[in-house]
Amino acid sequence: MDYKHQVLAILNNAQQSSHQLAASQLLKLSNNDFIEAVVRLEMPQISDKVRLIKRIDAALCQIEFGLYGVCSDCEEAIEPELLASDPTEQRCICCKTKFEKRKKGFIAL
Repeated sequence: MDYKHQVLAILNNAQQSSHQLAASQLLKLSNNDFIEAVVRLEMPQISDKVRLIKRIDAALCQIEFGLYGVCSDCEEAIEPELLASDPTEQRCICCKTKFEKRKKGFIAL
């Protein structure tokens, strides 16, 4: 089952009728519109799946533009072993380390 269908299943099984209604509406949307709509739902039950869907979508866009495997920060090649462990990776090892430290507040921009 893909992540889109997993999100729809969570919504369909939710207690709130509004979530069930949202699931029926989301089913009709394109992938891009689906992602945008699900992000606006801000449901903790689907946040991890939404994050992964966004990463997959970004990787597909990179493939489409011929930029897959290029670091989004330094524009150098992302190490093959990093892409093998996570095909949605957007940064090389060096930039990923810097980004994670910045995110945790260890270094300033």
